[in-house]
Amino acid sequence: MAEKMERDWKAEIHAQQELGERQRITLKDALENYVNSKIDTKGYGYEKQNTNILNQNSLPIYSSMKFAIGT
Repeated sequence: MAEKMERDWKAEIHAQQELGERQRITLKDALENYVNSKIDTKGYGYEKQNTNILNQNSLPIYSSMKFAIGT
């Protein structure tokens, strides 16, 4: 089991570093990261409120979808 985990981990690192594949995260995590980046800014409350509305209304549909991050 540990050997398989290590092989998978090394394959993932290789894919990211050598092949240029991007890490994938859920939409919910991406929104959370964005809101956290706005802490200590004037827009934080607004961003937090909008994210909470998305989480309550539409995010359950998309929360398990994964998207590539980075440029």
